[in-house]
Amino acid sequence: MLDRVGPLALDGPVASGKSSVGRNIANRLGWVFADTGLMYRAIGYLMSVHEIKSGGSKNLLEMAHSATIDISDEQVVLNGETITPHIRSPEIANNASIAAESSEIRALLVSQQRELASKTRGKIVMVGRDITTIVIPDAPFKFFLDAPSSIRAQRRLSERIETTPDLVISEVLKDIDKRDKRDRERNVSPLTLSPGTTLINTEDLSLESVVEKILTLIENPEGA
Repeated sequence: MLDRVGPLALDGPVASGKSSVGRNIANRLGWVFADTGLMYRAIGYLMSVHEIKSGGSKNLLEMAHSATIDISDEQVVLNGETITPHIRSPEIANNASIAAESSEIRALLVSQQRELASKTRGKIVMVGRDITTIVIPDAPFKFFLDAPSSIRAQRRLSERIETTPDLVISEVLKDIDKRDKRDRERNVSPLTLSPGTTLINTEDLSLESVVEKILTLIENPEGA
């Protein structure tokens, strides 16, 4: 087990593999795993339940401030209710992306994410869209996973084909391109490769290969 102390920050666009990679690395190190995207999905769930269309809604902001969100063990508990089975739909994913454009929502969740990271005393793998740039930019280990949108669309289609057999690759690719544009061009905390962050193209790499590459770089930074 690694003697070094993190945290490890992992960013990347949708379907780049960051959640699967981050989860595996955390398990290997015996560290906490935190997928911050789940927090935005919890807000997206609120938007769906209350039929809110704008991330800048005053009602949404009030609900977000009073909400308690727990993402322990990859279970999402919102105000005491487990909502994990309800947050993987395209609607919730789109709502989460819309909510992420709100500077007020982001400031609130970033504060909570930093608090979570501090409680682990550095033994945490945190993944998201702005972890290396905003949430914990001083993390000693920072990585950015990426792959062409066509590859990421195929991965996402494979994940959903059993539950959504009528889904076609063109629809998935269109959705990914729309979310990429929103994530990369938003005014607040856009998705970007920050200085000092190692870029890993996952296009031709298996999950295990990416995990091993990151663990090797952590143990031997000079080998990067």
